[in-house]
Amino acid sequence: MDKNIIKWLFSVCPDFPFTHDSWTKVVDASTAFLPEWKSPTYNKVLGHKLPASLDINKTTILGGICSIFTAETERIRKKELVFKDINQFEKWIYSWYPRIDQIHDTVGIPPKLCPKIIYVCEDSLFAKRLSQHTGFSKDHLQQILKDVHIKQGHPVLCNWCKSFGYSGIIEVVYTSDLEKELKIGVKIWERILGLHFKNKHQEFAYMKLMYTAVWLDILGIKNFGVIYEPSNHMYQSNELKDWSINNKFGVGFNHNLGIIGYLPFWASNGLSRLLPLEQVPHYGNFSTYDIVTDDLPWYLVNILFKNKKVLAKDPILICEDKATHLIKSIFNECYTLGHNGEKNSEKI
Repeated sequence: MDKNIIKWLFSVCPDFPFTHDSWTKVVDASTAFLPEWKSPTYNKVLGHKLPASLDINKTTILGGICSIFTAETERIRKKELVFKDINQFEKWIYSWYPRIDQIHDTVGIPPKLCPKIIYVCEDSLFAKRLSQHTGFSKDHLQQILKDVHIKQGHPVLCNWCKSFGYSGIIEVVYTSDLEKELKIGVKIWERILGLHFKNKHQEFAYMKLMYTAVWLDILGIKNFGVIYEPSNHMYQSNELKDWSINNKFGVGFNHNLGIIGYLPFWASNGLSRLLPLEQVPHYGNFSTYDIVTDDLPWYLVNILFKNKKVLAKDPILICEDKATHLIKSIFNECYTLGHNGEKNSEKI
């Protein structure tokens, strides 16, 4: 990550946990990034580990989107947010999905030479979790989560990438369509690991499998794949510590799989994924959302990292009205939909 940005971040927020262990366990500690990977996300990269023989022209970028972010999941789990029936839940999720931080944290913006992005929507994994918390049908919840992403989530993500200059192919896959493949993949992985994931840990196993070369096989990727996500997604549990040490990215078992970790969406009071809907821009409020003064410096890093003129000077000195206008123009580009997201693949 650019040293000037790091210096500025610490000056704005001295307690910013930039070097926290959970952010740097998997990714390489080096802050030097490959020049051919120059892109809007370049200045936000915290670390990387890439295959030595990586051909950027034959690389598929990989990411993933949580169907519901941490703040809402926790409110539902704690019964702070209760729905009288599944229809009310459906209306609720269509009123806001997706949050801007969900989109930001799905996949980094790759350089134009990378021909394709494939990201996974974890609809079935979150449907199971929500079913346990609400008592609603898992299958019905799964269909709602998939449909809302097709209609609202995928078009916003395509607009997001387009607004930052990416013009390659963007595809979405759904865990609900890959359950058989994921189960087989985990079974094979258990044999390699010499352990058995308990039923209650199956979701965890599916998600961690997506950080191995097995995921490339499931997706049918024959060349290179690079996971391009916020660094905090890449934390490995103690259960998989030995696996991580012995199966590093870019070599051996994972010889054609790389990883790039970038700064997640941040607000003045921490990770924004922990904030309630009312405190983040989303599908339902993007046109009226007011960025509070304390959050503005962070939004300049979150949203305007593509703007070299902004990053070349102290963001605090930028006119507040101009900065807000620039940021809101990105919101408008992302959320002004043609509702053309019915296709799983879109060339932009």
